Order: sequence, then C-alpha cells, then structure tokens
Amino acid sequence: MTIELPPRVPSINGKLSHGTDIDIIACRRKLDAPDNRVVFGVRWALRPELGFPPNGFYVLRVYENGEADPVFNTDGPLLLPGVVMNHGVATVDKMKIIADARARRPDRSGEAPFGPYFPDDAIPMLVSLAPVLRFAAPRVDRAERLSALNDISSHMGDTHLENTVLSELYWRTGKYPTIDEIKQGDPTRLHDVMSFYREAAVRNLLALAVRFEYAKFLGLGWDDLLPEGLIDQTKIRYRLIVGEGSVAETDPLDGNSVCDPDPPSALRIEPRLGRPVEHPLFAAFKPGKPDAWPRKSQGLPPFCSGDRFPCAPAYAAALFWESPIPPRPKRLLTHGPVLYQVERLQPPVQGQEFEVLPGASRVILRKPPAEGPPPPAWIDAPSMQWPPMEGECSYRVRGVDLFGVVGSRATEDSVTLVDDLSPPPPRLGGSPPLALDVDGAAQRVSVPIEILWDSREDFAAPDCAGFRVAVTWSLQTTRPVIVTRIDHEKLGELSHVQADVTLGDPLAPKGAAIPRDVGRTLAGCRLVTPSSQFLILRDEPTTLGATVRVRKSAGLAPSPGDAVVYATEAASNLVHCSAENRRSPIALTIADAQLEQRGSRPRKAIAIRVSPIVDGTLPPSEALDLYLHFFGASFAATPQGPDLWLFEDLEDRDPRAAMIDQLDQIPNWQAAIMGSPVIAYPRHPDVLSIAIPTEYRGEPIDFHAGVLDLHVTATDGKPNRPPTDTSGLPGNVSAPVSRRIVIRRKAPPPAPKPSRGVKWAKPGARYADDATYELTWERVPGAARYEVERVLEGHFGYQPNALSDDDLRDLAARRLDLFERRSNQVIGPRFTDRLPGRAPTRSLYRVRAISDTEEAGPWSEAIGPIRVPDVRIAPPPNLLRATAPPVVDDRQRRLRLEWTQGGPLDDLGFVVEVSDGAGNDGWRLVADYLPGMLAAEENARFVAELVDQVPGKPTQFRVVAVRHALDPADPWGLARTRIRGLESNEVTAMALGELRPPTDLAARYLGDGAIELTWRNRDEYRWIEVRRRAPGAYGFTRSRCDGDRQRFSDALPAGAKAGEWHYELVAIGYGRQAHGGDIVLTV
Repeated sequence: MTIELPPRVPSINGKLSHGTDIDIIACRRKLDAPDNRVVFGVRWALRPELGFPPNGFYVLRVYENGEADPVFNTDGPLLLPGVVMNHGVATVDKMKIIADARARRPDRSGEAPFGPYFPDDAIPMLVSLAPVLRFAAPRVDRAERLSALNDISSHMGDTHLENTVLSELYWRTGKYPTIDEIKQGDPTRLHDVMSFYREAAVRNLLALAVRFEYAKFLGLGWDDLLPEGLIDQTKIRYRLIVGEGSVAETDPLDGNSVCDPDPPSALRIEPRLGRPVEHPLFAAFKPGKPDAWPRKSQGLPPFCSGDRFPCAPAYAAALFWESPIPPRPKRLLTHGPVLYQVERLQPPVQGQEFEVLPGASRVILRKPPAEGPPPPAWIDAPSMQWPPMEGECSYRVRGVDLFGVVGSRATEDSVTLVDDLSPPPPRLGGSPPLALDVDGAAQRVSVPIEILWDSREDFAAPDCAGFRVAVTWSLQTTRPVIVTRIDHEKLGELSHVQADVTLGDPLAPKGAAIPRDVGRTLAGCRLVTPSSQFLILRDEPTTLGATVRVRKSAGLAPSPGDAVVYATEAASNLVHCSAENRRSPIALTIADAQLEQRGSRPRKAIAIRVSPIVDGTLPPSEALDLYLHFFGASFAATPQGPDLWLFEDLEDRDPRAAMIDQLDQIPNWQAAIMGSPVIAYPRHPDVLSIAIPTEYRGEPIDFHAGVLDLHVTATDGKPNRPPTDTSGLPGNVSAPVSRRIVIRRKAPPPAPKPSRGVKWAKPGARYADDATYELTWERVPGAARYEVERVLEGHFGYQPNALSDDDLRDLAARRLDLFERRSNQVIGPRFTDRLPGRAPTRSLYRVRAISDTEEAGPWSEAIGPIRVPDVRIAPPPNLLRATAPPVVDDRQRRLRLEWTQGGPLDDLGFVVEVSDGAGNDGWRLVADYLPGMLAAEENARFVAELVDQVPGKPTQFRVVAVRHALDPADPWGLARTRIRGLESNEVTAMALGELRPPTDLAARYLGDGAIELTWRNRDEYRWIEVRRRAPGAYGFTRSRCDGDRQRFSDALPAGAKAGEWHYELVAIGYGRQAHGGDIVLTV
C-alpha cells in the first residue's frame, strides 16, 4: 500500500539530525494471549529548543517492501491538543482540548494491549493546561498569549521572578512587578517575559510527556495496532516526518524488542523521619469544619495556620537506587526506564501480594548532586492514618519506560521501621513549694506534683502512654569554723573581693586550725560570715592548716571571727520513684460562642461552651486544658466557670488578634464555628511518697536537710524498645523536666544556756555615745546560726530604777512581745551589741539557735539585766541669784541661792562652792546636797539656804551638779560613784547680821614680862585688835593679829610698873566689829 507524502511544511532550522534533533523509537507491547493483535508503542521527540512544529508530526508505518501506512487514526498530522488553525493562525480552544484528548484515547473494546491513558473522568481536568498550550503552540496570535500571561504565570508559580537573566535586567533592586505592571510597562521587558514563558511552556509539556499518557495526549506518542493478518512484524519500521523533509526512523531492532524495562541495578533502604501523621484524635471530627478564613471578598486579612489538623512525626523508608542504563550515544529517547514504580508489602507475609504505593507508580530518578550524598529516590511516607507504619516492610522497584510499560523484573529489599522517637518532655504545673518540712521521726516525705501534657506536647507525640518520676538527693551540711587569719594582699584581685583565709575549729581547744585535707573538700562551698558570704574557690597550699581562697563580686572583705561553711554534697544516683499512666484526652466540640467585653481590656474575648462528642461527664474545668481549632487557627482557653471557657489574651502583633477583633463583622460567625474541634487534656495531679535516705554513698547518715530533685519524663511505652532509664520499663523516654525542692527535718536545737550574774556594758567610766556589751552563751549542737533579741528597761513603761533586777526579769518573761530583733545572722556563740550610752539603762536579751534546716529552737531565758553605766556629765546649772534674807528674830547670817538645772535630774545632787572674792582663786565646798535632798520647784528651779554665813563679807558662789551613778566596779551593783558636772556661773553676795565676838578670853603671866592671851574665835574676822592699858595709865596701846589667831603673846616694856594690867579684845569683821571682852592681870 502506498500513500502520498504530505506537502512540505516550513523548515525548522533546515534539516534536523536524527537522534539529537529528532528521534523516534518503538517497541512491541507484550501479548496477553496468543490470539491478541500486536500493538507497537511509538514515541518521538524534538530537541526542546525547537519547540513544536507548526504543521505537527507525521508518523508512517513502513513495511519491508517500502510501502507505508499512516499510523494515526486522525486526518492529517498530530498537532498539540486544542489547536485550531484559521488562515495560518493558531488558536487554542478549551473544548477542543477535551475533544482531542478523547479522540486520542485508545479503543479498549477489544483485548489489544494498549498503553496507559487518562480515564474518562480525568480528561476534563486537562483543560488546566490551556495557558501552557497557548504559549507552547506555534503560530498562536500574540494577543491570545498576552491574555494568557496571567494564567501561565500563576500556573507555573511566577517562575519568571526567579530567572537570573530577567532578574539581572529588570528587578535587581528586589522590587518585583506584577504581571499587570509588566503588561503596561517597558515593551522590551514584556517581550522577554513572554519569551521566557514560551520556552518554559515547551519544557513543561515535554516533562509531562515522560509519561506515555501525556505523550499521546500531546501528540508525541501513539499506540499502533497492527492490521490483522500481518505475519512478519519484525520488518516493520516507523518513520517520523517533521518540517521540510526532516525524517527519522526507528532502529531495525525495534521490531524485535518487547517493552520490558530493566529494574534498578541496586536498591538500598534506610529508615528516616518522614512526613507527619495526622493526629489520631482528629478522626473524631471528620468531616472537619471548613477552616478557611473569609478572604478578600470581605476585605479582611487572610489568616491560615497551615495544616488543617495537627500532625505528629513518624518514621518513613528512604529508598535509594541507581539507573540500570549503561552509557550509550546521546539520543533524545531511550528504551530504558525513565520512571520507576515502588511496591510495598507490609508486613511481608508469604502469599500476600505487593501493593503499588499511591503516588509511587511513576517516580523520576533525579540526577545526583555534584557534592554531598545523593537524596533518596523515593520516601515511603506513612499514610495519614494512625498508628504510623511500623515493623518490617519489603519493597520492590520496577522500571517504567517511555511507553508506560512497567518492567516484569524488580529489585527487592526490606527494612525494619521502629519508632525510636522520644516524646517531648512534659511540663510541671501548679505552685510547688520551695521547701518541705518533715517530722523528726518521718521516714518518707509527701511531695505534691502536677504533670501537664496538652496540645504543645501531644501534637508531637500522641502515642505518649505515661510518665515516670525519678529522684536524686543532695545532702546539705554545715560546719562551724573560725576565720583566724586573712591574707589581705589578695583583696581586690580581678576587680573582685578576694582573700585567702585560714580556718580554725571552734570545737577544738583554743580554736586549733582545721587540717588541710579537710580544707581540700571545701571547694565550691559557701563561707558565711555575720556580714556576708563568699564562694570558696579552692584550697591554698600552706603550712597553717586549712587555708582557702574565697571570692565575691563586691562588698567588704571577710573579717576574723565566727563563720560557718555551707556545703551541698554531690547528687546521689538516680532512683526510680513512680510511674503513672497518661489520662486520655477528650474530644469535644464548640456548642456556643459569644463575644464579651471583660473588664478594662481593650480587646473583646470569646467565651465558649463545649460539649463532648461521646456522652459522658467531663472532669472539673480547673483540671483541664483546652485546645480549640477553627478558621485555620489554634487557640488555648482558660476556665471561667463550671462550663464556661475564655480565650487566652493575645498580643496585638498576633495575627489571631485581628481575627477576633473582626469576628463580629462576619455574618453568623457563631454558626460557622459550631462543631469545631476541641480537645480537653486532663491534668495529672499526684502526691508522691518518697523515702528519705538513710545512707549516702554507702555510709549511714542522719538526715537533716537536703535537696530533692524530681526528674519527670514522658514515655510511649513501646514494648519493642529496650529500657533506657532506671525504671526498667520498655519504651522511648523523653528528656527529663526537673523540679528542685529543699527537704528539711523538723529537729529544733535546744535553747542556749547563758551565764548568770550582774553584767555591765562597756565603757563604764568615761563618756561615750554608745555602750557595748559582748553577750556570750554556750555553743548549741546542731546550730548553724543564732538570733538575738533585746528589750530595754524603758520599753516596759516604768520609771528608771523603779523595778528591781528580779522584777525586771519576771516582767520580761511575761512581755515577750516587747523584744526586738538585734541580729539573725549571729554565727558563733557570742554577739556584741551597741547600747544607748548617754543614759543609764538596763537591757535584757534572749537567744535562740537556728539549725541548718532553718528550724528555730526555743528561746533562752532572759539574759541580764545588762546595766549601762551612767556616764552622763550634768550640764552647768544656771545660778539665778544669791540674796540675804531680812534679819527677823534670830534668822540672820543667812544667804538664799536659786538656780535651775537642765537635762535629766535622776540621781543628781548638787554642791555649792564659794570663793572669798578677794582675788583668791581657791574654791571651797560649803554645801553638798545628795540626790533627793533638794526638791525641784516649778521649771526645775532649786532653792538652797546657806546658814551661818559671815555677815558683810562679799562672797562668790557657784553650784555644781553631781551625778551619783552606780559603780560598774561593784560586782553586786550597789555602790555608787560621783560624776562631777560642769560649774555654774558665779554670783557674789553677803549675809546680813551681827558679827559674833570671840569668847573665853584668858591671860597668863609667863614671867620675865611675858603675858599670853588666849580666846576662842566664834566667827570669821578680818583681824583681831588687842588693846593694853598699863597700871595708872588712861589710854590703850593697840596691837593687831590675824583674824584666825586665837593666841597672842605680849611682852611688857622694860621697867614696867607692877600692878594691874588691863586687856581688851576687839574682832574686826566686814563693816562691823565685835567686843570680845576685857581681862585684868596683876603683875
């Protein structure tokens, strides 16, 4: 049979080279039965740069005798589907795309072994290729392509923006124009973009043509059903005619070959973390609520969280294989496999058939990268059904050629998929105590704990089966020490407070140094002094005993004295404590929703009510955590009542906040979210009973305090996973989440024992603003520090010295509320207190010991009273006046002094001192008033009357206040000492009255003309005048002697007459004189 060749068509770059520019291959499809007619699969191609020929393809079946028949069952050549020619101009019609697709469908009414093709219901979907066909088809009007530019850009994902050439030319700044802007802009740019999509459209269609059904649809392949009765099929060749006589023919051997592609040369399978598996609980909500938020039609911002439902990770099988095609001359087409089909048998059971995996029937083997490991050819991800794929899986991989034939031979391998993914760690909720106290005899401690597991963890590990708790103990110990030596040269090093200190043992005689081997164990501990604490860095090599280097960031350097070392021993081994099953989550739905304004919040809140999918009673709302999902967003809610829940507060930058703000703009938004999925996650409260350790590192201990670390893990309990923790239970275990609690045993130390006796503060004999007293007591075993409180005598509301010491102690025992804290950081059994030192007072103290577990012991009995010596120097009195009262009767020779005294008057007396006022600086005491002898009148005015003063004598007076304070040198506290105050101003005065004369005048003749007069002075005289009258004389001879003389010797003149000598005695005072009498002596 001969046919007439079609007229020549316009040239495609002239003659085309066979194999590199134009190519055609064929193979005989496998016969299913001996009486089937023979079908040859034929494939042809042009180099992609040439595009599709304007007049399509001609393919002839050429016999041995040279005759040829057309292969197609259509009139004329094969054009791209949907192409309609009108006066040399092509257009693409969508209806013709469907018509051409159906016309090229093979007739499967018989039993001929045709290749694969689209089913009837899939053919209408081919219309989506219309924009690609418009750009790939030749001779399409430019206006039609321009109208399809938006469609092809959207179809190909705006790939023109990623093209390096176009980017370098037109959008180097990163500002990408839209397609509409490209259409209206630079014509050159528009031309380049359209040229890019013309080339991209051709390559896109040629890539689809790797699958035979697409090749036949696009006019690049055909199933040729040979005529009946054709005996010799091996002599058949196929000829492809393109353009102006460009011809290609199949190889002569193609008639003998049967379509059966080779399998991969090697297959290797590795387990690998694959794509997520849908969370199992969401199966209860299917079909789910639409989760698309209203879009541009309502002018609202788009909002979508991605996956409709949460998914959990699961393992997959990564398959690696290599192409079996050996190197051969480069041609456009090949008989070898271009695609691969993956089949799986799970689990491998004898007699069971392999199944072709969805999506794995046509796998393209991609070219490996130049560097690095090759990616998997295929990943067999688990299905979206729970539980994910596990166990042993066998795989087969077959080749698929360009004719759509799946090879009869396969390469097999198997892999065991084991879930070794550990769950995420749980969270711990509630308000845990920082410390727990146990009774002194308790052997176990009860620790409250609340384990939280909600959507944050469950969506990553829905197979979590339970939780496990393990514990470790770290003992806390204290050691009293004495800082005996400080190396100040190290202070300030590295801008820190740092020093080398030598430690002594306060329990050893005279505070002997601690051995150095003990000091080596103190690194990392804390040295606590009364004023600060330091980190012990390391032991320093010295010959002085335990010397350690301490440091802190800033502050004062350590000071000598009592200190304590706090040490936390290394943690013990991990010990399994308890295991708890996970409480199953509950599937709920939204039953009601309302927008509410809560308080002063600017944003409205969504209040919802929920209902269970399966009838049942929900746990209390406070024991649940809710997860909600609607409009593509996920939320958490907090309980507001028995069945009312409130959405969490959202920050302004959270896109969900804008969604809630605009909810009321959506008509019937409540109805849209009714029935949306809600998951309630029960919490896991528990009280753990944990044994208190009785030994530590193999040594028995008497537990006082320690740190309990709880380590909580989640586990999936998989029985095929070996134990990895101390529980000895199987399963994958998460990383632990820890909580630290201090455990303290209630064992209060005993009360301190103070010393007794009268105690005085220092200084006790000189003026000071503050007095000091060192309070001491016996060291209490088990005490880490002490608390000291004080009460002053004045706090009881009594006058000073109104109570005896015993009464004061009894009152202090009843009024414990009056004690005030002086220090709670007293390290050793001593405390130096500063007391008010300007006034005498008594203070009482009490002390209690605090153990290393912060357990306070009983208070000691009242210590004291501690007496503060009175060292007050009284201020000078203000001497107002000194006056002589009028002489009335016998009240004469008196002076009245008046003065005022500032300051406290307790225990205050006065002395009055006088000076003669005649230039003599000497002062003498004339009056000493003890406390209580003078009563203060109004305005603290004192009045004293001096009697028997020398009349008429001008005298200077001053007053001095004298404090009669208890003497601290007296161990019984009874003796007093005088503290002289400052002198007052001076006042001059003189008394009124008469001068008293001398008395008891006597005379005695001594012989030899010597006479001795004696008398007794009764007053103070300026001088005394002795008058003498000789016998027979009428006048007196006067002699003067000092006023304080009481004896006078007189010598008679020579030749004196014998007879009666008369003597008179006259006392001369201040403005007055007194006659002391006369006497007659016969010589």
